Amino acid sequence: MTGSTLGIIVQLAIAFAVLSFIQVNIGIILIFLLFLLVSLVGKKQHWYKKYWWFDNIPHFLGGFALSFFTKQIFLALFIIIAWEFIEVQLAQKSDHHFEEELQDKIMDVLVGVAGFFAGLIFF
Repeated sequence: MTGSTLGIIVQLAIAFAVLSFIQVNIGIILIFLLFLLVSLVGKKQHWYKKYWWFDNIPHFLGGFALSFFTKQIFLALFIIIAWEFIEVQLAQKSDHHFEEELQDKIMDVLVGVAGFFAGLIFF
């Protein structure tokens, strides 16, 4: 095997590794962009107030994306619950005060966990 052949093989191996890495990352980037798009359009169009179920979509997508970064259910649950606390804090500091009931927060956590498990199956 000549040096140029070995070089081509190494370059192909590197290219394959990079493409594999990019493919996985493009998937998670697309999920994140979908999450942002759903959230922003939902706020702009007031879909969170118009449709009671709309809030489930970004929570599911968030849990789904989270499964890419961790496979540990307890860590995922901690992050999902922490996010709910952050949401409350952000809502209190913004001009858009909204009151959510405990039942809604519990549903947000459950939908996020469902998204996490769906992501575990997918990833």
